[in-house]
Amino acid sequence: MDVNLPLAPVSALELLIKNDSKLRRMFSTTAVAGIHCEACGWTLPMADAYPSYSETLQDEPAVITLQPGKRAPIQLTQKLLMQQYRSTWVTEEHVCTGEKRERHHTPWHMTATKSRKFEDAVALEFGHWDKQAMGVEEIPFVILLPHQNGTAEYGLVGLVATNANHVVAYIPSALRKDTEWVMIDGMVQKMQRKPLNTHKVILCLYRRLMPETGPEEDEEDDEQEPQARNREQDGRTLATAPQGLTPPQITKMGKRPRRLQYGGRVW
Repeated sequence: MDVNLPLAPVSALELLIKNDSKLRRMFSTTAVAGIHCEACGWTLPMADAYPSYSETLQDEPAVITLQPGKRAPIQLTQKLLMQQYRSTWVTEEHVCTGEKRERHHTPWHMTATKSRKFEDAVALEFGHWDKQAMGVEEIPFVILLPHQNGTAEYGLVGLVATNANHVVAYIPSALRKDTEWVMIDGMVQKMQRKPLNTHKVILCLYRRLMPETGPEEDEEDDEQEPQARNREQDGRTLATAPQGLTPPQITKMGKRPRRLQYGGRVW
């Protein structure tokens, strides 16, 4: 992979992304920029508004760096995260009067926007204060980021934290605060049940969350369809039964006989 250690974790990640085509696709971003009028909604591509600006509109790897504003852990919010991949400013050169959309209004300076859309993976780097790791106030297990024509959830798949001598990697077993962690320290790998010191976290890795579907579930659905049809038929039989005939009562175990059980599909 042409990565010579030792290196800072984020520097090693950036080299891996650069040298591996699969990682480049996973951590790729798409730059989006344009200007729009907030009065009438008319939009203009950035390349048309500023032809020279298109030269600087380049895709970058999905590594977001958050710098602490003071000697304290970073308090990550959606607003703070958005500021890292989206910027807006009011243009002086472009003024809209609504003529383009035949919605005339008073002259209005148009707003320029530059943003990034993310693909399958993203990394959050938490910066230092005077060479000391500040970490994050609370580990974000799920974050929202722009993806394609909307937004997507990205779940935590691993992180890197400092200790007294070097750095250690952790993999969560679930996306919740009380999760157990798989700690990887060199060749040593073991479970850790105690909470992490979030102030030592310097890098978090995320993967876009997908719907939990797979071949096994599809096979179960195929097997359940005939059973569902049988249950429907049983239901119709009961619904049209002659007067005086009633469905079997619930048994002592709290269940109906198997052929008369009803229930929705488990998703």
